[in-house]
Amino acid sequence: NQQKLKTGFRQLVGMPPHAFLRRARLLAAEGLLMQGATATEAAMAVGYTNMSHFARIFRECYGCNPSLFRARRRKDSEASGKPG
Repeated sequence: NQQKLKTGFRQLVGMPPHAFLRRARLLAAEGLLMQGATATEAAMAVGYTNMSHFARIFRECYGCNPSLFRARRRKDSEASGKPG
């Protein structure tokens, strides 16, 4: 049943399925932002249609909004001489 599946998933992975999926989507968005995608492009690409919801979830995980995260990463890569 569904409850056993969720319990087994949590025991195997260490988090509930919803949290796992959210983390996977945020990691994918992080990668897109680091490659130069805008916050809107990254959100849409990983399945978020509500930008304010995406920004809130992203901020909870990374401590800043997606646009600021992208700007900081670009600044860091320019300072180190590595492409973006």
